[in-house]
Amino acid sequence: MSSTPEEDLLADLRNPKFVGPYIAEIIKGDLALMLYRAREDAKLTRAQVAEKAGVTKDYIRKLECGEGNPRISTIGAILAPLGVSLDIHFVPFNKKGGD
Repeated sequence: MSSTPEEDLLADLRNPKFVGPYIAEIIKGDLALMLYRAREDAKLTRAQVAEKAGVTKDYIRKLECGEGNPRISTIGAILAPLGVSLDIHFVPFNKKGGD
């Protein structure tokens, strides 16, 4: 019997060796999208945000592409010139079939 991709993912989410890196990638993707949108809404270039935050333009690009692992303090420094704050919520990622 063949399983669906959703069933495969739910099974994988029961594996601690899978779930940590998987969730980390989801978070990096979410941060990338929200950072990009906030920068666009603020009508600032990557270079402008980088200068105000004390990081490089390339680092902003990496974060917007989901490639970076910023410290919380760095996130704060980047968000400040954008006029936004970070609002964190913990949500269940495995609604069925998990512990």
